[in-house]
Amino acid sequence: GGADRESGILAFVRERLRADTNDLYAEAIEYVERRLLPEVLRHVDGNQTQAASILGITRGSLRNKLRGLN
Repeated sequence: GGADRESGILAFVRERLRADTNDLYAEAIEYVERRLLPEVLRHVDGNQTQAASILGITRGSLRNKLRGLN
């Protein structure tokens, strides 16, 4: 995108602010995790141990986050 185009997260935050959200932190974390976790898993061919290591979290925490996104 060009310099005049909002990044995904910034556009999301502004949209949620316009919607008068009262749960922006949780919504933003979910927004990022829905994009971050699958991308990291693709990078390591689905290996959750490697993905967790890259993310700096435990494999159990990764599994919990993945369950929470479904």
